[in-house]
Amino acid sequence: MRFRLTALTMIVAFGVAPAAMADPCPGAPPFTDVSAGANYCTNTEWLKNRSITLGCVGTNFCPNDAVTRGAMALFMNRLGDALTPIAVTTDLQLGGIDLDAGFFSAAVNVCQTPDFAVTGFPRRAHLSGAVSITAGGPVRMWSYWSVSSDGGTTWTSVQGNTQRQAISAAGEWASVSSFAAYNMQVGTTYRFALSVARGPEDPNLNDATAGRCHLLAQYFNRSGTESPYDQAAVRDLP
Repeated sequence: MRFRLTALTMIVAFGVAPAAMADPCPGAPPFTDVSAGANYCTNTEWLKNRSITLGCVGTNFCPNDAVTRGAMALFMNRLGDALTPIAVTTDLQLGGIDLDAGFFSAAVNVCQTPDFAVTGFPRRAHLSGAVSITAGGPVRMWSYWSVSSDGGTTWTSVQGNTQRQAISAAGEWASVSSFAAYNMQVGTTYRFALSVARGPEDPNLNDATAGRCHLLAQYFNRSGTESPYDQAAVRDLP
């Protein structure tokens, strides 16, 4: 702490800032006093992209400064925030569902999540949902997750758990659920949907007369393999 106060005093009194590296560690903006070749470069970028550290002076990280108990409290609180998933639920009452609108190549997106913009650091979506339907007679449907990154204009299926459910009597209710996970990239906005479709072996069965759905999308921190971020953590400083 004494060293840090001395350094700050010099900056105020003489306008002296820590020297910037010719090749600083990546970031937005980078910490200019951490070299890209430092074995803790990727770790500082991971911390900065998640706002766990805000730096010390200007664009500096001050890697050799001591950490006070007060600063540690801030770091730990921000770390907890960064690692706590964001949970978004969607519950809808549905009308009739025209299952003849398509098979797997053109499924009906019965429920959609709100758009989620990924900023700062990559995330991984954990998706779970269920659709319940009733019909006037025998009906079968499949369900699976789809994703769009253009506001719902185009959709692609998400690899995960796909299920089929059959209803054999008029007026009965049956539910079909699906689970999936999806890696999300920084700078992209995503929307997820639980999709239902009639199987190609069931072209002459009934459509759903009513339905309801429940979705849970949880957006977790994800450590990738490229900036931003991260790489395998280096635990020991030089």
